Amino acid sequence: MDQHHDYSIDEHNACHIETPPARISSPRPCSVLARTAVPLRSAGEGTGSRVIAVLALIAGMNVMAGAHAADCPHGTIITAEDTVCTVPSGTGFVTVELWGAGGGSAAGSRDFGGAGGGGGGAYCSGMVAVDPGNSITLKVGRAGTGSVFQNVDGWEYGDNGGASTVTGPPGLAGFRAAGGKGGRGGKLPAIPLPLTVTLAWGGEGGDAEQCAITDVAINRLRYSGGRGGGTQGHAGGGGGSAYRNGNGYPGQDSTANDSGLGGAGFGRGGDGHTGERGSAGTNPGGGAGASAVTPATPVYIGNDGANGQAIFWFAPGYRVGGAIDPGFWADGLVLELNNSEERAVRPTGYEYLSTFYHFWTPLPAGNVYNVTIKRQPAGQTCYVNNASGTVSGNVGNVAVGCVDDPYYVSGSLYGLSQPGLVLGLFAGDSTAGQRLGTVTPAMAEESFAFAGSPVRLTRQYTVGVVTQPTGLTCKVANATFFVQGPITDVRVTCSPGKVVGGSVSGLYAGRSVALELADQLLVATNSDAGGATVNVDFFFPGPLLSGTAYNVRIRDQPLGQMCTVVNGSGTMGSSDVNSVSVQCAGTICTNLDVDGDQQLNPAIDGLILLRVALGLTGAAVLDGISFAPGTRNTWSNIRYYLKDTCGMPISD
Repeated sequence: MDQHHDYSIDEHNACHIETPPARISSPRPCSVLARTAVPLRSAGEGTGSRVIAVLALIAGMNVMAGAHAADCPHGTIITAEDTVCTVPSGTGFVTVELWGAGGGSAAGSRDFGGAGGGGGGAYCSGMVAVDPGNSITLKVGRAGTGSVFQNVDGWEYGDNGGASTVTGPPGLAGFRAAGGKGGRGGKLPAIPLPLTVTLAWGGEGGDAEQCAITDVAINRLRYSGGRGGGTQGHAGGGGGSAYRNGNGYPGQDSTANDSGLGGAGFGRGGDGHTGERGSAGTNPGGGAGASAVTPATPVYIGNDGANGQAIFWFAPGYRVGGAIDPGFWADGLVLELNNSEERAVRPTGYEYLSTFYHFWTPLPAGNVYNVTIKRQPAGQTCYVNNASGTVSGNVGNVAVGCVDDPYYVSGSLYGLSQPGLVLGLFAGDSTAGQRLGTVTPAMAEESFAFAGSPVRLTRQYTVGVVTQPTGLTCKVANATFFVQGPITDVRVTCSPGKVVGGSVSGLYAGRSVALELADQLLVATNSDAGGATVNVDFFFPGPLLSGTAYNVRIRDQPLGQMCTVVNGSGTMGSSDVNSVSVQCAGTICTNLDVDGDQQLNPAIDGLILLRVALGLTGAAVLDGISFAPGTRNTWSNIRYYLKDTCGMPISD
């Protein structure tokens, strides 16, 4: 069913078919080169090579087995409702054009508000890769029928036009040209004339957004049909279907003595008429106008929209492509075919899978192809296997492999006078990430390097201390970084002494408690994103020498909570202290009248709460306070009230 066509280019850079198939007459944009109807190879001129099975599946090549349907027609308007056909030989690409059907106009009554026109159908087009023998299923939208007037009060609606769709190879997913909506009209004799509002609405045009072609296609185009005309007692015009390069025009609203004209489009909308028969939409996809039989007849009858249509344009010649091996992750790779077409390939984000690609230039059988690297991606170096050959069918075995460019992390060491330091390299912005490698510098070393742990360009990493050396505490500066090249400025400084730390328990999400150790201040915050009450580990950064006394105290309490310190004091030894426990609980009592004298006195109640919060107990809490007779004036009574009634964590 291949057809021969000649083309010319006019002053508007539009392509014209000089010997077109029936009903193709409008200019076509020359940019859609895949639609050029150059004669295709016949089935006897060569079968071409098959792409390996996995490439066929991913690229959407559902090769039919055994007997198959007739070849899909090339460059021919298809209006049949259901068509199943196969991709002909000699091609690697098809451009599909779809128009949805037009909506039917409504019936109605001049006494009520007239009848609205139907909306025009939408347009959807794109070019995808196919293989000869692929099965394609086409459904062309049917025209929406006009409604029949019912001599009862209420609304009348024309039927919606049907959508045109095509399915088959996965690249055709999302090809859908929506049909126009039916118009609205009705009969309600109680409405007074003349009408001043539009009550009979035109149907909306087919929505371009329903054309959801994926980015595996190129030359993707989608346009909406025009809406039908509304009216105030007459007959609205039908909306035009979408053009190949723009939306269809709406049908004319009717507000005068006569009714609206149909909107322009690739398929024109039908005219609405008050005193004569209105017209149906024209192919493809025009919406219908409503009509009255005679000027004296107050009844409008609906007309039908136009059917949708489809056209296949098979590009002559074969495509060249292949796959990039798993492990490809870097941006910026550009491949080139025959020093002509460039193809940028983006990583999919799934490194363990192959990334499939192809060029969009069809090559005739017998032509030579050569695929090269035009530009390397940032952070990887790629190479091509099976790069060249002679075309005898669609080529799918040009393989590309990519390896990481090696970048390494190194830095300087200061004060490492004792053995035992272990540094770690972690993925991400903290030492909680995956550990990628470790290094154990020797005593007195002044530098280090993670020689066996290459890192990736643009990714984030962190260097941290896995094990502290004996008697020293080491800190890392410039610990977290994004790789833009070799990393050489990480600094590790070691000082005599060990650090004091522990954990905070019971701290509500979003709350903070301020701790102090001599002149060091530390704020521990529960930053749990899920709002959970979790333990928060902490360490004071300044190391203390062996034999130094330490005492951790609470500087500021968290909002609505009371915290106490357990195991907060002692004498430093030869290792870090990590047993300090800060225990927090909610203040559940509503009455902070600690001494029970029926009034809140900062000099008594406030002072007691402050001393307890600081970890004091017994006589130290009561010292210097004058209690009124009959109040809680002993530590035993105050402790019971604060611990058992208010829920404060108080040591015995």
